[in-house]
Amino acid sequence: MYVMQKSIILLFSVVALFISCTREPVKPVVNNGIFLNEVAAKGSDWLEIYNGTGASVNLSGYMIYDDPALKFTLPAITIAAGGFVILYCDGTGIGDHTSFGLSSSGETIFLEDPNGTLVDQVDYPAMSGSQSYARFPDGTGDWKLTGAPTQLATNGDGAYASLRNASRDPLVPGLADPVTISVEASDAAGLQQVKLFYRINGAAYQSVDMTASGAIYSATIPAVNSTGTVEYYIQAVNTQGLISYQPTAAPAQPYQYLLNTDALPQLFINEFMAFNATCCPDVQLGIDEFDDWIEIYNAGNTPVDVGGMYLSDSLATPFKFLIAKTNSASTTIPAKGYLIIHADEQGSQGILHANFKLNQSGEELGLFYIDGRMIDSRIFGQQIQDLSEGRSPDGSDSWFKMTPTKGSANN
Repeated sequence: MYVMQKSIILLFSVVALFISCTREPVKPVVNNGIFLNEVAAKGSDWLEIYNGTGASVNLSGYMIYDDPALKFTLPAITIAAGGFVILYCDGTGIGDHTSFGLSSSGETIFLEDPNGTLVDQVDYPAMSGSQSYARFPDGTGDWKLTGAPTQLATNGDGAYASLRNASRDPLVPGLADPVTISVEASDAAGLQQVKLFYRINGAAYQSVDMTASGAIYSATIPAVNSTGTVEYYIQAVNTQGLISYQPTAAPAQPYQYLLNTDALPQLFINEFMAFNATCCPDVQLGIDEFDDWIEIYNAGNTPVDVGGMYLSDSLATPFKFLIAKTNSASTTIPAKGYLIIHADEQGSQGILHANFKLNQSGEELGLFYIDGRMIDSRIFGQQIQDLSEGRSPDGSDSWFKMTPTKGSANN
């Protein structure tokens, strides 16, 4: 028994020694006037550095990292006195793009000078896409979550209220449906008010106080009972009098939903391919790309422009990919014709390239009208390499695994 206890103690000692040898020892922060000043870690990740000295500074040789074993060395970037520099944290590792990304659940970022002296660090918390974590005031102040990121500009003296996870219920309203708008609102200094602003068909905005249940604030837009567009946004004022919005670009760019009674077009998800290794390539700059793809079939007797409609790989998220309305010649499907959308997450290749891929193990696929009403859907299972799955005959209820007939009849 004594020997076993000694063995266990020895094992733990070895493990502790290994950890202490492989983890960089904690360093004291010796600041030289160069500060980590703001962090955004949800969506487009970035870090802001602030120069609190009285002179311009070349950051060449400075090192920034979230893992001591993977330090990113900054190139020759000059930051003016009292100025700001943004580092884009996308894993590229070139120029002002760091070799690491940021965790939206929170982590620690370190900044060292060229001599390896730790000049600043920040332990940032979880955040949403509408938030950043910033110093108030710049450089020397306390870190706080704010609902108004200030990239390449002063953070000011106080943090703004944080608004996130805005939602509406129902997501796709009918003309006679009241719509409940909810948002999570918080502020370290306290909230003075949270209001919902809405308007119908471009009329003047009306406002209503949002009611709190914990951190969730809600208010209702009454039933409109007519067709048209409803625009809305949320405004929060904290006890310092600072105003923040959701969406952040409001009121100039509010949320909106469409109330519509059009008859749905006779469109079908007619064929798709989710496990493509060698079939029917999408040729880009002379290179064959074997993308996932979705074929839409127009069973009607007149052409249909699908610009403004939506595709999604989640039936609960109808507005995931908007088919752009910028080129009707590309998005109009002739009567009894076909349109191919590439599910490749490569929107830079054109408007017919969706922002999602298909899961070869199976998932959902939906086609939605301009107001979010479902036109057609397919829930599919495990796919077979280089076989598609399609309706036969076109637009029917019968689905089969098949040799792909991309852009032509499945019969």
